Amino acid sequence: MSRPRATYDNHFNPPDETSMDAGRVAKWALWHSQSDDPEMCCVVCGSLIPIPLGPEPLWPERRRWGRRLEPATGPCAELESMEYQVYPSVAVSLYRAILDQPSEGPPQVLGIALCQIGIPGEPRSVHRDSQTATTWTGPETVEDLCVPFHVADILGPDINREQGRLVGYTIHMPCWVLLNRVIGKGLLEANLSVLLRTVESHWRANRSHWLTLGIIYGYEEHASGVLPWVKRPPMTPFGGGGGGVDHDWRCLETVTNSAVVPEIRAVIEKAERNQAGNRSRRRGQHVSARVPIEVVMMIVEAIYKDPGYGSGGITDTQHLLAAFAWHLPDWYWQARCHPWLIFEVRDLMRANRVVDWEDLCLGVEGLLCNHHWYYHSGLRNRARIVRWIERIRDGFMSRLDRNGGGEG
Repeated sequence: MSRPRATYDNHFNPPDETSMDAGRVAKWALWHSQSDDPEMCCVVCGSLIPIPLGPEPLWPERRRWGRRLEPATGPCAELESMEYQVYPSVAVSLYRAILDQPSEGPPQVLGIALCQIGIPGEPRSVHRDSQTATTWTGPETVEDLCVPFHVADILGPDINREQGRLVGYTIHMPCWVLLNRVIGKGLLEANLSVLLRTVESHWRANRSHWLTLGIIYGYEEHASGVLPWVKRPPMTPFGGGGGGVDHDWRCLETVTNSAVVPEIRAVIEKAERNQAGNRSRRRGQHVSARVPIEVVMMIVEAIYKDPGYGSGGITDTQHLLAAFAWHLPDWYWQARCHPWLIFEVRDLMRANRVVDWEDLCLGVEGLLCNHHWYYHSGLRNRARIVRWIERIRDGFMSRLDRNGGGEG
């Protein structure tokens, strides 16, 4: 399974994410306080869409065009499948917008843009083609390429809408990917008005969760965690060393990439490589190999459900199965891979891909039980976002039912 490592990678990763200029931050805060537009916030997960840290990025396209400052464009699909391993937070600085102006026609999904400092009162600008991303837009951006819009105010009176301006609902690029996976791209795009009314109602009912910043404090892990019976150790935000106060798991980072988790891809690749050799083994002829599958499952489940389950339990499971030549069916391991959350597993199942499911499942669990990794991972953030999407989906489907199955 190949990993997309697009030529885009250097275009979107700032040279130094730790060198944010304090004057630039202060200028942005002043500009933003004077603007009529609300904060750019994702209408799917409720978190801010941040400006990338670091100095003004200069990507190869801009250098190539010199002072012409023409927008650099490329396919959205490439950005959506990329691994942002150097600066993962760049993924949540990329966003889409859904235009909503009844006088201009039905809502429209735009392409992908990178959040940038703006001038108060000036609109944002995103490529009008939903399949095209722009890495930068400047004064020479032509109207037939990008669409200017003001950020919609979904919690209160929308001044821009009242004044007849074009407004847009902004969504993190990774959140749009997850939304399409949970609800379905075709159903969403055929009923965008219903979606927009749904997210308005959803966030008005959940105001306290709107405009969340880089870390959510007071996050209830049990509501969207995996392996909830496993005892997790105290952790520190951002993984700092000594001197910090240990926090429990009610603290979550929102700036991680929830759509693409490189470590999950690596586990899948390994399981695909192992398939040819490992799955050729069959249940042995020893009497222990003839133990009913149901009994084997009970034994393996007893290890799995231990509150101390971790790397030791994973190793014990592997040794147990190998020693007695036990082989559990693929569907057992597939169910243990949390396919509701790890959609990469669903993709493999739907495509009937041949993999070593035992190896894949235990590899995924190795990540989930690596507490430091999971605490700071995009997968944990994905669990949070998917739970919000499930609630949005319920409201969306309810509205569709009331409308007779469509926008009508």
